[in-house]
Amino acid sequence: MIRRIPNWTHALEATYKATKGKTFAWGSHDCTRSVADVIEAITGVDLMGELRGRYHDKKSGVQLIKELGGFDDAVSNVLDPHFERCHPKKAAPGDVFYMNHEGCKTLGFIWFDGKPFVAFEGGWEPILKSSIVTAWRIP
Repeated sequence: MIRRIPNWTHALEATYKATKGKTFAWGSHDCTRSVADVIEAITGVDLMGELRGRYHDKKSGVQLIKELGGFDDAVSNVLDPHFERCHPKKAAPGDVFYMNHEGCKTLGFIWFDGKPFVAFEGGWEPILKSSIVTAWRIP
């Protein structure tokens, strides 16, 4: 099982600050890439690996999602082998989640104050925790 690195809080904060203010862009600042960057920052492990660079716009992103069996299966196949699922209300800072945000499936992470954030226009945006479908605890 993948675990957090020592001083993971500094890594999470640095990753958040590095992308704050960035415009949403498929392949560089989208929910999947951004959460993969958060996971890599706080664990040192790049779960996105060979998927990086395989899409750069909505069309190629949607095509890759289809190749991976759909968004739900792709997310589960990457996260489930490494992290335990937890109830959304028990998701703690640094944990990641899957939700349906304004009709769009997306990934995000929990900030230090317990608020969930997703990659969106302008960087990271807080959203309602009640929209979270499932979460994964990163030990």
